[in-house]
Amino acid sequence: MAGLLDRISKHLAVSRIAHPPVDLRQIENQQQIAENLKNIQSAAMFNVFQCAEMYDLAYPGYEGDSDYYLEKGKAGDVLYLGVGTGRVFAPLARQNPKAVGVDSSSEMISLLWKKNPDINGQVLKADALSIDLGANKFDGVIAPYSFLQLFDKEDMGRLLTNVHKTLKLGGVFHTDTCSPFSFPFKKKGHEVSINAVSKGTRVAIYIIYDHIMQTMKELAVVSSGGEDKVLEMNLFYYFPHELSESLTNAGFVEVRITGDYKDEIFDPSEHEVVVFEARKS
Repeated sequence: MAGLLDRISKHLAVSRIAHPPVDLRQIENQQQIAENLKNIQSAAMFNVFQCAEMYDLAYPGYEGDSDYYLEKGKAGDVLYLGVGTGRVFAPLARQNPKAVGVDSSSEMISLLWKKNPDINGQVLKADALSIDLGANKFDGVIAPYSFLQLFDKEDMGRLLTNVHKTLKLGGVFHTDTCSPFSFPFKKKGHEVSINAVSKGTRVAIYIIYDHIMQTMKELAVVSSGGEDKVLEMNLFYYFPHELSESLTNAGFVEVRITGDYKDEIFDPSEHEVVVFEARKS
């Protein structure tokens, strides 16, 4: 694995990562791509959710997401599903002590508290699909990126029904997903980015698409201290109309769809992130 990132950096395509990519150029050598992927996939894989220390480096979020959700959750009883290591939840809990966080990963929650011992918000280890926090309890529910991890549309329906139940009348559900329209559309596609994310650490992201199955396999090669670690995350993507229909089926009204956290009506030709607001009435 030594020098893997240096080889990858010579064969790069487009990037969707929020941090500025470096040394990008069009991929031309398909044989080299295949060789790099073979090297990565033959290495020891780590489930990204079991490597909390690396999670924020590999997946820093999209530009503007933190400010957007801090504004949406600044007051009232707020439930945050999928707190991760606290990148967004920690500052939200500092400004709103009523915030309640949920995550299914003990490793993520442990690192959240290690990094943010000062926050007063409550954090629960639970599965968002099955947790029952009571009916009509929250003014808002925030769930960034949650649907990418749901491969079963029945699970998506269960999650939305659970969210609808726990919201107060007039409460609002805030969520988002990456826009499939921003992907390279081939039967089998891929893209690569190199990110200088912190001093002495680099991350290379390989994203392998299957547009028939609507799946993405993300392989993040984290290089630090002369060593490379490969993190794997398998994701399922939904189109905006699929999520909108599921929100309506769960009982939500006034479903509003915008793009890139800018309060602009979603434009598939411009926006990389689809943002949803749905109200319970």
